[in-house]
Amino acid sequence: MTTLNPTQAAILKRFDRNPDAAAISDALGVSLSYVYATLRAHRPNRARKTHPKRSDEPRIIVGMFDRGHKPARIAVSRGLSRAYIYRVLGDHGRL
Repeated sequence: MTTLNPTQAAILKRFDRNPDAAAISDALGVSLSYVYATLRAHRPNRARKTHPKRSDEPRIIVGMFDRGHKPARIAVSRGLSRAYIYRVLGDHGRL
């Protein structure tokens, strides 16, 4: 195991008490990315927040495009980026 510097040790100690990375970052005056890098290196099996699945989005995007909607309009109406719309359409052979 690698030797921890004092900041890394403080991050891990605070994380064991309260797993709020943003609060740890603010309290210690370090960047959030540094906190996450330390946690990845020294707490690899920590619980992580799940990301919401958008499994219906590609089907909806392709359907709107097939009905004549432009990618920019689809992006605005669905609250998604145009890049994501173009990627989905490309993945489904529509562009």
